Amino acid sequence: MNKYMSSNMAKRCIYALLISFGITGAASADSRIFDLKIQNGMDSMLFVMLSVGGHNCYEGDVPLGTLMGPIEPGATTKITLARVQGNGCDGHQGEFEIVPVIGANEPQHMDFDNEGNLNLSNKTYSYVGTLSAKDMGTNSYTYTISKGL
Repeated sequence: MNKYMSSNMAKRCIYALLISFGITGAASADSRIFDLKIQNGMDSMLFVMLSVGGHNCYEGDVPLGTLMGPIEPGATTKITLARVQGNGCDGHQGEFEIVPVIGANEPQHMDFDNEGNLNLSNKTYSYVGTLSAKDMGTNSYTYTISKGL
């Protein structure tokens, strides 16, 4: 369970902020807010940093620079995020990086858009990171971190 804020509460807060600033309408705000679950696929505790570098148009319930964890083996933590509207972000891809505190502390760069699509945009070598397809029932993704070969 995320130590910061419940998913529904975070979604409501982000949605309310977007509406109050007139940044988006009700129809588009819902699809661009989604959860990313980070799962520990290792056999030991894991910490993950939400990097202060490599981000653009990121808005989420976990602030940049936050160290999340410890995440128990097999357990998950969650980030609720959205792509910022306005402020130079219109027409631009959202992006951010997570950095598992293992091996060479390699960042995993992720790109996302207004429709709630999320993609990995680099390969890591000191660990294996896999991204699930979007769960259409929950509008969420799961990123699993496991040992490299």
